[in-house]
Amino acid sequence: MILAGLIYVLLPILIFLLKFTRPYFFAIGLLLFLFLVFKSLQLVDESNGFSNSDILNKKSIIFLIATFVIFCIWIYFSGIGSFSFQNWDFWVRNPIYNDLISKPWPLYYNLGEQNEYVRSLIGGEWVAFAYYFTFWLTPASICKVMNLSGISCQVVLYLHSLIGVVIINYLLCRLYKTFSFKITAILMTFSGLDVIAYIIHNLNLPALTDELEWSLEYYQLSGNTTQIYYVFNQSIPIWIIMLLILNINSARLMAAIGSLCFAYSPWATIGLVPIIIVGIFTDYHISLNDKSTETGKASVIVCTVKNLITICNIFVPLFMLLIFGLYYSASGGSEGGKGLYYFTTNATVSEYIIGFILFVLTEFGLYYITMGRKVLNYRYSSIIFVELLAFPLFYIVDFNFFIRGTIPALFLFMVIIISFLLDTVPDSMKAISLKKTYPNNTQVQNDNIVLRKRILTVLLVIGAMTSVIAFTRSAIKTAEGGEILQSDISTFDDLSTANEYQVLTTNSQFFVHGFATKPFYLFISKIGL
Repeated sequence: MILAGLIYVLLPILIFLLKFTRPYFFAIGLLLFLFLVFKSLQLVDESNGFSNSDILNKKSIIFLIATFVIFCIWIYFSGIGSFSFQNWDFWVRNPIYNDLISKPWPLYYNLGEQNEYVRSLIGGEWVAFAYYFTFWLTPASICKVMNLSGISCQVVLYLHSLIGVVIINYLLCRLYKTFSFKITAILMTFSGLDVIAYIIHNLNLPALTDELEWSLEYYQLSGNTTQIYYVFNQSIPIWIIMLLILNINSARLMAAIGSLCFAYSPWATIGLVPIIIVGIFTDYHISLNDKSTETGKASVIVCTVKNLITICNIFVPLFMLLIFGLYYSASGGSEGGKGLYYFTTNATVSEYIIGFILFVLTEFGLYYITMGRKVLNYRYSSIIFVELLAFPLFYIVDFNFFIRGTIPALFLFMVIIISFLLDTVPDSMKAISLKKTYPNNTQVQNDNIVLRKRILTVLLVIGAMTSVIAFTRSAIKTAEGGEILQSDISTFDDLSTANEYQVLTTNSQFFVHGFATKPFYLFISKIGL
């Protein structure tokens, strides 16, 4: 399944290189990625995974079938494939997928064919299209090759997303060498304690069709179901990348695998960089006391440099930065600037401080407090806390910086919580040195941990209400038989039905004006038009 995960995230990138860039960039990327796959399979410790007997026994088969059925339902009501109610973000996701299927690649749009109102807002020139749409390239390619249209294309997208979630569940269970419904349940429902924030803010209980994520008005960190139901194109591949890093567990490949995230979300990549740095500099197998390493008593710094400076860790990130950095920068991006997030709100200082404290406690603080000092035994626990605390204080362009930039940190935080509950610390999650954090009295230690686990379980159940209500909202609205999405924009070729916000957002986030002068289109992109 390691190979399946690598193929899942690498294939769309290779498709992008093949169809959107000049041949020699595709050739370079193909060689780099083949070498990355080879090294990944070479370095992964298969003894930490499942054996054939682990998979082919009755209990495991029942688990795999049951979770597959559960995931089918979960993804069905996400809106992916347009079979059920779709949240507002799909007004963008649907036309992106449709245009990738129906239009030639690379994507260009003639704004002169838009109606007069649209032209008055964004002009009438030819524009290119730049966005992190990599996730859709595999299903769109299948539809193009097989000449599919309509519902068939939606089925392909649905199945592609479903396969991604199945890979995620398998790789997550592989970390703990056990197929556990508890792990799957946490994967599907992990979230902050938004229901508590909702009750405090509204002084009543939420309805089954409410949205809980923005209960604190200014802040939110998206739970797992919310991510699947809004930004599946980012969360699914990013979660797989995080699990590949943890399962392969090699600092010699960590930066290379992490850099693949850039193809799926520049925001999440920003959040992943500090995690990768910490991962390389705190590699569990490289420490002053580790006599088994080839360098013996050599310093950690020397060992870290050796791990960092590898063909994969140097050339794959540089290649990804060159291609996708220039591609994203071709677009002007959303307007919004950068700075302290406080100045984008209308809150008073006291309102902001109280809201922020409540945000910290309900989104991740109470989880940390419950796990206590033992959380320091887990690798990344400190950098996760710093990111979750610091990112919401700032904005770059808009709030997507901290909402999407924290996707990697939130996923790792979930892994820490699972590890705490299962009393199992995967090698890739161990701190450099496990310090004793409880009294020597074994009974006191055990009682303490049992109590903390019970409290943590209660918090997870409370947090799961966010995911449950996100699911019930979709199910109820689908059953009501109304419109799937309150937007009928099916292609960016025709924005005649778009409101001003949609037209301006499409223009600022996706369209590249004057693309002929942009470095990506001058030196990297295939010749279009």
